[in-house]
Amino acid sequence: MRKTWASDLSMTTRWKTVFLLGHAVGDSVQNEYLKAEEIMYRDVIRGSQNEQYRNLTFKKQMGLDWTSKCRDFEFLL
Repeated sequence: MRKTWASDLSMTTRWKTVFLLGHAVGDSVQNEYLKAEEIMYRDVIRGSQNEQYRNLTFKKQMGLDWTSKCRDFEFLL
C-alpha cells in the first residue's frame, strides 16, 4: 500500500496512512522485522495484543486511543 494509493503525491488532499498492528505470536523474527519497519517508515502503531483475528476490537480501540493523543488531523477514516 505504501507504493500505491497510500503515498499518492498527486492527490490534492493531504492524508497520512497508518497501520495498526499487534505482535506476531511466537515469531521473534517477524516482530524484529516489524520493529525495524516501524522505525524506518514511522507509520506503524503497535499494540501489546497478539496479532489475531479475535483481537480486532482491541486494535480498533488502540487506534482510537492513539488518535485521542495525536489530535493532528481534521478527519479520521
